[in-house]
Amino acid sequence: MEENDDKLPSSSGTDIGPSKAKTYVQKFKTSWLENPDFKHWLKRSDKGETKAYCKFFKEKCNIQEADNEWRQQALVEVNYFEVNSDEEITKLSAEVYWKKVLNLKDHHGNYKYQNLEVVISLLLALPSSNTEVERLFSVLKNVKSDKRNKLSNETLNGLLHTKLGMTGSILEPDSAMMNAVKKLKASASASTSESYCSPSTSHE
Repeated sequence: MEENDDKLPSSSGTDIGPSKAKTYVQKFKTSWLENPDFKHWLKRSDKGETKAYCKFFKEKCNIQEADNEWRQQALVEVNYFEVNSDEEITKLSAEVYWKKVLNLKDHHGNYKYQNLEVVISLLLALPSSNTEVERLFSVLKNVKSDKRNKLSNETLNGLLHTKLGMTGSILEPDSAMMNAVKKLKASASASTSESYCSPSTSHE
């Protein structure tokens, strides 16, 4: 935990001492090595219990060479990007810029920035914001409302997949789907009618 040395004034104007701002520190968990999402690339670091590293990155990338390639790519001629100035390069999207850079080859026909490609691929895989997560929570709130708060996880998962999977598409139900809906409605109506019309048992 880390402490913040800033002092907070009291109501009387005197200092009441340093405020303690607690910082959460995640320690490496051995269970992560058994997780199928992590075990193929994550490894514990010998530099401390709060550190880990990517095996894929360490095996596929030479750090020093990646640093050299980073400096070299900054010297690529402007006209290679089919623009007229450095200012226009800054307006290119990250995907367009790096696709052009990483496709450059040397006179032997080998890609010039193989180590840098590993670094950039990992960086571009990171989400730039939490917008997608916030959007999912918003959809979840609309699906699981106060009146539908007893939906099971299986049902909720199915509804979310259906809603998100059909975004932007137009569903045109065929005759088989319509007939199935009619049978379900008819069965539900018959069941409801029987429950209301069943004779009550009399006791003599």
